[in-house]
Amino acid sequence: MILYYSYLYRTDTKREADVILRKPLTALMMLMVIVCSPSRPDNVPQDAPWVGSNSEGCFLKIGERVFKGWHMKGWDKKGNMIVEGVWELDGIARAVINTKEITRFDGATFYMEDGAKITRQE
Repeated sequence: MILYYSYLYRTDTKREADVILRKPLTALMMLMVIVCSPSRPDNVPQDAPWVGSNSEGCFLKIGERVFKGWHMKGWDKKGNMIVEGVWELDGIARAVINTKEITRFDGATFYMEDGAKITRQE
């Protein structure tokens, strides 16, 4: 891989080499995410994908929109419910929350790719 990159770097511009390598690296990263997500316990609904990293995440089901937020339920790796209630988005307004944009969950806050946060309504 290093020799291949060196060859591309010498013969093409750096930008062209980066474009050529971007697709294989993206595929590798997607494979790592699929492999690293935990297996789904029996009591977790199929429409609740794993969000976040393997160490900082949960299975999350986003339900109906409720005034300023969304009703959400979340389960840990063992299937224990750890999140239930209405959660509010602090960031760019959205009509829908895409679970693929959630990068981590620390037990109290969901963090999104663009820096937005989802916190429990009080």
